[in-house]
Amino acid sequence: MNDSYFNTVSYNGPAWRRLVMCQEIAHGFGLGHQDEKFDNKNLGSCMDYTNAPSGGVVNGFDYGDDNEHPNAHDFAQLEMIYAHTDSTTTVGQAAAPAPCRFGPAQDEGPNAPVGFGRPVGPRDQFGRYDLFGQILPDNNSRLYTHVFWVHPGHPNQP
Repeated sequence: MNDSYFNTVSYNGPAWRRLVMCQEIAHGFGLGHQDEKFDNKNLGSCMDYTNAPSGGVVNGFDYGDDNEHPNAHDFAQLEMIYAHTDSTTTVGQAAAPAPCRFGPAQDEGPNAPVGFGRPVGPRDQFGRYDLFGQILPDNNSRLYTHVFWVHPGHPNQP
């Protein structure tokens, strides 16, 4: 997350942080911007550019609702992207992962699932890496995979 512009006082506040984090996570799930104009009424979506993420009247203009979270359109888009009503599946059809060149091969056992690349960064409190990286075949692109681990003892932990 590039948060360097939070060094600018006008952007360094809770509403801007919520909008930006929501927008970046939504991009990761495949959503695009709903509107890229800054000076019109808010759509109530973090996928809408704005001059007033918390909404309301600013400099005499009523921006309306806040843009700090997804709206119904965002959720409808996610459903369209990920909800499949047919019996077709692509599980097991992925191409073999590109060779990883982030350093010498390491056997991290269950902490380095096949295809995620090499571990990058420190380990968590349970000794697991949560960021993996690989250089793609074009030698110019990088692919990073962030893993959200289920903590030991969690009901969903196998």
